[in-house]
Amino acid sequence: MNKPGIPVENAGATNILTPLSVSQTPLSPVMKYHQSTGVIGLGSGQLRNTQITVSGAANSDVSPPSLDETIATVTDVAKYFLALAREDGDLITNLKMQKLVYYAYAHVLINNGRRLFKEPIEAWPNGPVVSNLYRQLKRYGASPIGEDFSRIESEAEFDALVARFPEDVLETLNGVYETYMPMSAFQLVTSTHGEKPWREARRGLSPTDHSENILADEDFIEQFTTP
Repeated sequence: MNKPGIPVENAGATNILTPLSVSQTPLSPVMKYHQSTGVIGLGSGQLRNTQITVSGAANSDVSPPSLDETIATVTDVAKYFLALAREDGDLITNLKMQKLVYYAYAHVLINNGRRLFKEPIEAWPNGPVVSNLYRQLKRYGASPIGEDFSRIESEAEFDALVARFPEDVLETLNGVYETYMPMSAFQLVTSTHGEKPWREARRGLSPTDHSENILADEDFIEQFTTP
């Protein structure tokens, strides 16, 4: 995948979003949507900023959003990322998808002030995992997720998927995809292990202990709004 260079480091790094690359030919349902709406990424904006505003206040003073403010399901988010990956000719494994939806949740919480999905993110030994999504993708093992999971046959089907996300959230999702997709699953695991949401949820556990401890929104807010 020939993507522009995006500086991404481990915990504490600023993640810069760049626009989604749009190929002019052929125009698939994904690209037709982006061409018609112009929703293709965040440009030069930053995913993380110490003064991001949520509900009219600086993040340091904001209480976590309520569950009533969730936007979609984690399955919707996974299917959207898979649609973008197919446009690029890329593949995503279950392990990598778990980390992509983790970062999507984090940056939508910060950028858009809402919970992206209601399914809890748990602190498993290999990093953050949404158990509901893991079970759906378990059949693929370590192989890439198959097209049967999220096949999109028409522009109408893609439009229906995209309609689940407000335009500002789509911008964040596109930025997350462009930032983290170039990283390997191992790099993403290492990155999440250095970040407060996973570390706090794993506190007191050995590296191999099974855990269903849930990552806290407060830790996401502190991790992704502190320079």
